[in-house]
Amino acid sequence: MIIDQSLKEMFQANPPAPAPAPAQVDAPTPESHIIGTCREFIHRASRDECGTHHILATAENLAEMILAHYGTLNEASRALRAYCSPDELLPMPVMEAFVFACVREHPLLSIILNEMHELYCHSGYSQAASSMTGILQDPRFIRTPRPQLWDSAGVMMYSPAAFRNVHHGAMNRQLNAFFAEGESGIERLLGHYPKMGADSQRLIDNYLVNRVYFSDLPAGDPVRRLLRDKLDDVEDAKARISCLFNGVLEVVNDPASPFMARLNDCFNFIDTLTPDQATNALEQLTDVLSAWLDNGGCDLGNPYDPVVCMVTVLNRASRHGYDVLRALRPAFVYMHDEGAIVETMFKSIEFGQNTTNSAKVLMEAILFAVDEQKLLSLSIDERVLSRIAQARGSDVLRKALLMSSTGRDIIFGQDLGL
Repeated sequence: MIIDQSLKEMFQANPPAPAPAPAQVDAPTPESHIIGTCREFIHRASRDECGTHHILATAENLAEMILAHYGTLNEASRALRAYCSPDELLPMPVMEAFVFACVREHPLLSIILNEMHELYCHSGYSQAASSMTGILQDPRFIRTPRPQLWDSAGVMMYSPAAFRNVHHGAMNRQLNAFFAEGESGIERLLGHYPKMGADSQRLIDNYLVNRVYFSDLPAGDPVRRLLRDKLDDVEDAKARISCLFNGVLEVVNDPASPFMARLNDCFNFIDTLTPDQATNALEQLTDVLSAWLDNGGCDLGNPYDPVVCMVTVLNRASRHGYDVLRALRPAFVYMHDEGAIVETMFKSIEFGQNTTNSAKVLMEAILFAVDEQKLLSLSIDERVLSRIAQARGSDVLRKALLMSSTGRDIIFGQDLGL
């Protein structure tokens, strides 16, 4: 496919012009020629009327000519605005031609990536994202070598922020390789920071801290030390809470189980935080527990003593002032107070039934873990409170019930097996 010679001549004879008024859209201007040529290119490319090399070479030539004519993609966007839908920054055929021009390495790729980033970075890539994904996954280009952010000699070839918008998969693979090398890989990656813009540095920072947060790196690991000034302890703790329940939810009460290891790692770290930091971090626990209750719960897979596990979690959290009833009150929108929530939980479960439903496991664990004085401060039916006391084996609750005539009758009945 060859770019229409008239388009080249039109570029040479006409300087960039402002966007035409709607009534002039069909006038023979550089803009109308661009739109017509890009539409024809996309039409032929979609019908597979030419080979892979020809498609990519034509797109690269189109992108080069458009940038040469307007100077920047932002200027092209302004000139072509009359041909755009309200939510478009470039007409779809032009934008897709630029995406085709990003598929493989070529001398102008860095410029094209930077221009696309400059145009779309403030409004997001929502318009272009689906087209980018579709074009880059086109089976015709599977064998086309993709650009790499770092070449084989370790030279950074492009702006990471601009590169990621199109080739995020390739970028993530290379970043993963840096991280897998440990200290030496991270040191080399940080060595590229002086050559990055602020947006690229923020992007790599975000990647690195999240890899640390969601890893099992111990506190003294060299990678943690290298990145210490980038890490946020509260976000680190929140990630540990999320990881505590990630994967297939096999909550196992065994000191050697991965769950218990994650639990100890999580709360040992939270124990090192300031009270305010711990409170903020435990907001993530509320999010997790709310999800466990949502829509009647989900299946936990193959748990072993899941209630005991969750009691341990709640007890560790309570050391930092975490009040699970207060935290989960928004999940019980029709309950007028916490006492009603306790009664609702009691009616929803049967103690010791070894359920695998997350909502039932959590509610039973809450009834075991809530502070006894807290329970006594709530308005709870004494028959409910007596059953909770019996299940917990709580002398505190039992003695409190014996202080009222109704409570004494209930306790004596329990003692008689009634």
